[in-house]
Amino acid sequence: MSAEAKIRTELKYCACCKGQTLHQVVNNKTDGKGTGRDLRCTVCGSARLGEIQGFDAALM
Repeated sequence: MSAEAKIRTELKYCACCKGQTLHQVVNNKTDGKGTGRDLRCTVCGSARLGEIQGFDAALM
């Protein structure tokens, strides 16, 4: 592997762009309680901090 870190991206909905855009994974850590990673939109730069995952997200 090279010395450069891989930039991980995922396709997510962006509220500012009002559509699905690529989001860079800023922090891959989760708190273990249903709160996910920190993501940043690659188009407008808005953040999705601690997105809710799983069953809790379906209830909201």
